[in-house]
Amino acid sequence: MIELLVTLAIAGIMMTVAIPSFRDFLMNSRLATQANELVLALTLAKSEAVKRGITVTVCSTSDAESCASSKTWETGWLVFVDNDGDGVLDTIDGDEILQVYSALSGGNTLRSSNLERVRFQNTGFITGASGTLMLCDARGAVEARGVTVSFQGRVRRTTDGNGDSIEDVEGVNLTCP
Repeated sequence: MIELLVTLAIAGIMMTVAIPSFRDFLMNSRLATQANELVLALTLAKSEAVKRGITVTVCSTSDAESCASSKTWETGWLVFVDNDGDGVLDTIDGDEILQVYSALSGGNTLRSSNLERVRFQNTGFITGASGTLMLCDARGAVEARGVTVSFQGRVRRTTDGNGDSIEDVEGVNLTCP
Protein backbone atom coordinates (compact mmCIF):
# COMPACT_ATOMS: atom_id res chain seq x y z
CA MET A 1 0.00 0.00 0.00
CA ILE A 2 2.81 2.40 0.87
CA GLU A 3 4.52 1.66 -2.46
CA LEU A 4 1.31 2.50 -4.30
CA LEU A 5 0.97 5.81 -2.45
CA VAL A 6 4.60 6.72 -3.16
CA THR A 7 4.12 5.84 -6.84
CA LEU A 8 0.97 7.98 -7.03
CA ALA A 9 2.73 10.88 -5.31
CA ILE A 10 5.65 10.71 -7.73
CA ALA A 11 3.24 10.47 -10.69
CA GLY A 12 1.34 13.51 -9.38
CA ILE A 13 4.52 15.55 -9.07
CA MET A 14 5.62 14.51 -12.56
CA MET A 15 2.24 15.52 -14.01
CA THR A 16 2.33 18.98 -12.43
CA VAL A 17 5.70 19.56 -14.09
CA ALA A 18 4.97 17.87 -17.43
CA ILE A 19 1.51 19.24 -18.30
CA PRO A 20 2.45 22.97 -18.40
CA SER A 21 5.59 22.15 -20.39
CA PHE A 22 3.59 20.06 -22.84
CA ARG A 23 1.04 22.87 -23.21
CA ASP A 24 3.82 25.37 -24.02
CA PHE A 25 5.34 22.87 -26.45
CA LEU A 26 2.01 22.54 -28.29
CA MET A 27 1.46 26.32 -28.39
CA ASN A 28 5.00 26.95 -29.65
CA SER A 29 4.59 24.25 -32.29
CA ARG A 30 1.28 25.76 -33.47
CA LEU A 31 2.82 29.24 -33.71
CA ALA A 32 5.84 27.95 -35.62
CA THR A 33 3.64 26.05 -38.08
CA GLN A 34 1.40 29.04 -38.69
CA ALA A 35 4.37 31.39 -39.15
CA ASN A 36 5.92 28.92 -41.59
CA GLU A 37 2.68 28.77 -43.61
CA LEU A 38 2.68 32.56 -43.90
CA VAL A 39 6.33 32.63 -44.95
CA LEU A 40 5.56 29.88 -47.48
CA ALA A 41 2.65 31.88 -48.95
CA LEU A 42 4.73 35.05 -49.28
CA THR A 43 7.67 33.15 -50.77
CA LEU A 44 5.34 31.41 -53.23
CA ALA A 45 3.92 34.77 -54.29
CA LYS A 46 7.36 36.25 -54.83
CA SER A 47 8.66 33.30 -56.84
CA GLU A 48 5.51 33.13 -58.99
CA ALA A 49 5.70 36.87 -59.68
CA VAL A 50 9.28 36.53 -60.91
CA LYS A 51 8.60 33.30 -62.81
CA ARG A 52 5.44 34.54 -64.54
CA GLY A 53 6.64 38.12 -65.02
CA ILE A 54 3.45 39.57 -63.50
CA THR A 55 2.18 40.89 -60.17
CA VAL A 56 1.18 38.28 -57.59
CA THR A 57 -0.72 39.36 -54.48
CA VAL A 58 -1.21 37.89 -51.01
CA CYS A 59 -4.22 39.21 -49.10
CA SER A 60 -6.36 38.37 -46.10
CA THR A 61 -9.63 36.61 -46.85
CA SER A 62 -12.71 35.59 -44.94
CA ASP A 63 -14.39 33.53 -47.65
CA ALA A 64 -11.47 31.99 -49.59
CA GLU A 65 -12.75 33.70 -52.75
CA SER A 66 -11.98 37.40 -52.35
CA CYS A 67 -9.70 39.79 -50.49
CA ALA A 68 -11.07 41.04 -47.17
CA SER A 69 -9.35 44.47 -47.34
CA SER A 70 -8.47 44.04 -43.69
CA LYS A 71 -5.35 44.14 -41.57
CA THR A 72 -6.78 41.13 -39.72
CA TRP A 73 -5.33 37.99 -41.31
CA GLU A 74 -6.34 35.21 -38.89
CA THR A 75 -9.43 34.40 -40.98
CA GLY A 76 -7.09 33.11 -43.70
CA TRP A 77 -5.22 34.45 -46.70
CA LEU A 78 -4.86 33.71 -50.37
CA VAL A 79 -2.23 34.03 -53.07
CA PHE A 80 -3.37 35.04 -56.55
CA VAL A 81 -2.06 36.17 -59.92
CA ASP A 82 -3.02 39.84 -60.16
CA ASN A 83 -3.08 40.58 -63.90
CA ASP A 84 -3.89 44.28 -63.58
CA GLY A 85 -1.76 44.76 -60.42
CA ASP A 86 -4.52 46.48 -58.44
CA GLY A 87 -4.42 44.11 -55.46
CA VAL A 88 -8.04 43.08 -55.96
CA LEU A 89 -9.03 39.57 -57.01
CA ASP A 90 -10.99 40.06 -60.27
CA THR A 91 -11.81 36.86 -62.13
CA ILE A 92 -13.18 39.06 -64.93
CA ASP A 93 -9.65 40.41 -65.46
CA GLY A 94 -8.29 36.86 -65.54
CA ASP A 95 -6.87 36.82 -62.00
CA GLU A 96 -6.15 33.28 -60.84
CA ILE A 97 -6.06 31.95 -57.29
CA LEU A 98 -2.84 30.00 -56.72
CA GLN A 99 -3.26 28.96 -53.09
CA VAL A 100 -5.77 29.43 -50.27
CA TYR A 101 -4.77 29.22 -46.60
CA SER A 102 -7.45 28.55 -44.00
CA ALA A 103 -8.17 30.38 -40.77
CA LEU A 104 -5.76 30.03 -37.86
CA SER A 105 -6.54 27.47 -35.19
CA GLY A 106 -6.15 27.74 -31.44
CA GLY A 107 -7.67 31.21 -31.20
CA ASN A 108 -4.44 32.72 -32.54
CA THR A 109 -4.41 36.14 -34.17
CA LEU A 110 -2.45 37.43 -37.16
CA ARG A 111 -2.49 41.20 -37.50
CA SER A 112 -0.58 44.01 -39.14
CA SER A 113 -0.62 47.70 -38.41
CA ASN A 114 -0.35 48.60 -42.09
CA LEU A 115 -0.64 45.57 -44.42
CA GLU A 116 -3.96 44.66 -46.02
CA ARG A 117 -2.17 42.90 -48.87
CA VAL A 118 1.34 42.29 -50.17
CA ARG A 119 1.86 42.72 -53.92
CA PHE A 120 5.01 41.30 -55.48
CA GLN A 121 6.12 42.77 -58.82
CA ASN A 122 7.82 40.75 -61.54
CA THR A 123 11.17 41.92 -60.12
CA GLY A 124 10.44 40.34 -56.73
CA PHE A 125 10.12 43.76 -55.08
CA ILE A 126 6.85 44.74 -53.43
CA THR A 127 4.47 47.52 -54.38
CA GLY A 128 3.14 49.61 -51.52
CA ALA A 129 4.17 49.41 -47.89
CA SER A 130 6.57 47.04 -46.23
CA GLY A 131 5.59 45.78 -42.82
CA THR A 132 5.35 43.09 -40.19
CA LEU A 133 2.57 40.63 -39.51
CA MET A 134 2.32 39.71 -35.81
CA LEU A 135 1.21 36.18 -34.91
CA CYS A 136 -0.05 35.93 -31.32
CA ASP A 137 -1.58 33.35 -29.03
CA ALA A 138 -3.03 33.64 -25.52
CA ARG A 139 0.44 34.19 -24.01
CA GLY A 140 0.81 37.65 -25.59
CA ALA A 141 3.62 39.57 -27.23
CA VAL A 142 6.54 37.96 -25.40
CA GLU A 143 5.86 34.58 -27.06
CA ALA A 144 4.60 36.02 -30.37
CA ARG A 145 6.10 35.46 -33.81
CA GLY A 146 6.54 38.06 -36.50
CA VAL A 147 6.93 37.87 -40.27
CA THR A 148 8.40 40.92 -41.99
CA VAL A 149 8.30 41.82 -45.68
CA SER A 150 10.80 44.45 -46.86
CA PHE A 151 10.51 46.69 -49.94
CA GLN A 152 13.00 44.41 -51.70
CA GLY A 153 10.57 41.52 -51.20
CA ARG A 154 12.66 39.83 -48.54
CA VAL A 155 10.48 37.70 -46.28
CA ARG A 156 11.90 36.86 -42.87
CA ARG A 157 10.83 35.86 -39.41
CA THR A 158 11.16 38.73 -36.97
CA THR A 159 12.84 38.18 -33.66
CA ASP A 160 12.57 39.83 -30.27
CA GLY A 161 15.81 41.76 -29.94
CA ASN A 162 15.39 43.05 -26.39
CA GLY A 163 13.21 40.46 -24.63
CA ASP A 164 9.99 42.46 -24.37
CA SER A 165 8.16 42.05 -27.72
CA ILE A 166 8.64 41.44 -31.44
CA GLU A 167 9.96 44.53 -33.20
CA ASP A 168 8.81 45.75 -36.61
CA VAL A 169 11.14 46.87 -39.42
CA GLU A 170 11.80 50.17 -37.62
CA GLY A 171 12.52 48.53 -34.25
CA VAL A 172 9.18 49.54 -32.71
CA ASN A 173 7.59 46.94 -30.40
CA LEU A 174 4.47 45.31 -31.75
CA THR A 175 1.54 44.42 -29.53
CA CYS A 176 -0.93 41.56 -29.49
CA PRO A 177 -4.66 42.22 -29.47
